Amino acid sequence: MNRFFVIGLNAEPWAIGPLGLGRKAGKPYPYIGPNQKVQAYQEALREQLEGSGVLDGEVEVNLYIWRKIETMLIAGGRNRKGKSADATNIQKATEDALQGVLITNDRLVRRISTEVMQQDENTEPCIVIQVRPYVGSTPELPDHIWDQVDSVAGRPTPDTLFVPVAGGSTEEVDSAGVF
Repeated sequence: MNRFFVIGLNAEPWAIGPLGLGRKAGKPYPYIGPNQKVQAYQEALREQLEGSGVLDGEVEVNLYIWRKIETMLIAGGRNRKGKSADATNIQKATEDALQGVLITNDRLVRRISTEVMQQDENTEPCIVIQVRPYVGSTPELPDHIWDQVDSVAGRPTPDTLFVPVAGGSTEEVDSAGVF
């Protein structure tokens, strides 16, 4: 079941919220509040998708983004052109909004891609979301890479990486990238 959704909404990239300082038992602690712009975007996206039905199980998600760069009015009555957003941060904010509306849980997203189709001050905002069950894949890797994958017992552990060095051999590198 390949599902497509076309939504006339300007994608908002994930961004950190305001930093603050609270007190608990008389001791100060730092906190990060929610980003109101991201929350508003996610709520608007959820409203557009409400009632579409949740796809259970592992899924693949493809996002195609046409994003308008907004001009903002700043102090002194001047205009300031907004910044372009990277695909990764748009993807994060959008994927989080899909949870519970189109997908059960974002941990079940096995493959995701985001392509920013156009992004400037003249773009008409649009988001195309494609969601389908994940059916697995075999990566298209060159044979010499598969040979290296096969030579590693199981898979590399999170704290050990093998990197090619001069002469085609490999050296063990710890997680900090130190030989």
